[in-house]
Amino acid sequence: MKGKKNTILLIVLATISTLSIILLLIFNVLASIDKNYDDNQAFFIVFYAILFVFSLFIYGILIYHFYINRNKKIVDLVKSINSIGSTQEEIFEVGSVFYDDEQYITFITPWLQKEGLNSYLGKKVSTLKINLNSNKPQKLNIGYNKWEVTSAKRSKAILFKDVTFVSSLIQTIEKKQKAVISIHTSLTKKINFNDSIKADATLKINQVIRNWVTKHGGILNSSISNEGTISGIFDWVKGQRDVESETILESIKKANPRLVKDITISIGVAYGDGDYADLLESSLKSLEVSKSRGGDQTIIMKPNGFMEYVGNSSTQAVSDGNIMNIRQFYTEFISDIKQAREVFISSHKMADLDALGSSLGLLELIKDYSNHIYFIIDDFDKTTLKLFRTLPKTKRDLFITEREAFRNISNRSHMVITDTSILEYTQAYKLSKNLKPKNISIIDHHRLSKGTDNYVESKMLIDTTSSSTSELIVEMLKLDHGTEVHSSIDPMISTSLLAGIKLDTKQLSKNIQSSTFDAVSFLINNDANINFVDSLFKPPQSLILFEKEALTNLQRFNNGIVFTFIKETTKVNEEVTSMIADKILEYEGISAAFVLAKIKGNKFKLSARSHNNYNVQSLAEKLGGGGHFNSSACTWPGTINYDNLKKKIVSEITK
Repeated sequence: MKGKKNTILLIVLATISTLSIILLLIFNVLASIDKNYDDNQAFFIVFYAILFVFSLFIYGILIYHFYINRNKKIVDLVKSINSIGSTQEEIFEVGSVFYDDEQYITFITPWLQKEGLNSYLGKKVSTLKINLNSNKPQKLNIGYNKWEVTSAKRSKAILFKDVTFVSSLIQTIEKKQKAVISIHTSLTKKINFNDSIKADATLKINQVIRNWVTKHGGILNSSISNEGTISGIFDWVKGQRDVESETILESIKKANPRLVKDITISIGVAYGDGDYADLLESSLKSLEVSKSRGGDQTIIMKPNGFMEYVGNSSTQAVSDGNIMNIRQFYTEFISDIKQAREVFISSHKMADLDALGSSLGLLELIKDYSNHIYFIIDDFDKTTLKLFRTLPKTKRDLFITEREAFRNISNRSHMVITDTSILEYTQAYKLSKNLKPKNISIIDHHRLSKGTDNYVESKMLIDTTSSSTSELIVEMLKLDHGTEVHSSIDPMISTSLLAGIKLDTKQLSKNIQSSTFDAVSFLINNDANINFVDSLFKPPQSLILFEKEALTNLQRFNNGIVFTFIKETTKVNEEVTSMIADKILEYEGISAAFVLAKIKGNKFKLSARSHNNYNVQSLAEKLGGGGHFNSSACTWPGTINYDNLKKKIVSEITK
């Protein structure tokens, strides 16, 4: 608007100048007729004539600029109106076709042209095979789309409405076994930072999904707005085999063979005879479980509400955005802690170094936001007990029993569970049942396990890409304290967090990434005692005899999988089976090791360890346990038959 005013002002000034020059020129011409003027008068006449021509030139340029600019704005406005019209068509999935007196199609609105109707331009309306004399809506199939068309003969127009999804939805809903599938695609930075590669990869993936859903009697739902997530409804009877055998998962992954390692696919499915909206909600809930467990797998929600876990090939989810997830969780978590009257921190039974380290790290994180913090952890493995006994009395006094915690519970109590997502495995399970889910936070680095399905919507930080829960706590400490050295962090807590990280990374040899080393550096800069941590990992001499017996009882299976046991009459400490499994895994050609023994407390324990090409968590879950992709465990009461237990384990391994 300002530019337009300036142009008009210049035109006015140019007009005044031109008229002034014309008047001066006329005056000098008339004056030259008078003989009393000298000979210099001729010079002024020539000067003003040249000035007049120049003024006309400038005036012409201004006039030309004004009208060209106005026309350009009019053209841009028309284009903008057309663009808005096309967008509105796309949003409401409607468009129009116009024809002349001889019924030749003369104009098709832009969105309809993009949808494939451009080939009808210039052709007779009869090629559309519709009745122009009918005022009722008519059905029309063009390509993959189904249209509802209405003729307006007086206006020589035909209105098109895309009813593809609605029609397919109605047909699928009428079937007894309908299903909704929700699929999320995670891409690494390699793809996300290159728009052309990202667009090409996304296009290929979406095409595979569209073709699969169409093939199995369904249709995609384009209304799902979450980035990277699309949903569709299909015939469960037709698609069940592909879903359960991971065929759909593998097809999506192979859509971009060169980028297969940079793409993580998570799938959630729900089927039954419920409403479409309910099935969609259930499939999205299943999808969140799949993503939390690491991706590259399918979670199926059955009509009875139980979830079926499909997929043994995933290791960890794509790490892009995890820091953002931690930051978001941290903000909400601190807000909850500030509102709580008392905070209870607990972890899994037979707490290990990561459980204790992450719990103590939480104390450091929230000590300035709560005056009533208690630990409900009184069951430690032998190594962790060594660390616990070195804590000063002021901290050991914060560790109470679950029974003592009940005396302090209120409707403003908040519980934080670390290093497990299964409430039944915690040392404060009974107390947790007396709290609302919104008053429970879970921080864990293991894949989301069965039994926690009802807590998917709770306040959880599940990061399978993190080496340990202790590393997650360090990330939040860095958000809270900053990344520089701060003497305010208790050196004993820094030491405990370092011990937790080193335990779950097998002395920084497995499950590590750059963030792990950053966390270790942060703890060392905050006076973590490295020598003390190293002393915790020295195995006892008695382990030599247990290893000898385990190697004698070794059974080999295909693909480098081994199983062994220690005789029932020998009772070992909790950590012995884990140590032996880790030791066996160091041998060449071993991909997974399972070690069974009777532990103190009259229980049987199976420790399972593997490299990243074998999912021991899946097998552990089938046996009633759980854990991590390459580090899991199961326990049973010591009253069951030991020989039958060994046969059951071997049977699952051979499957």
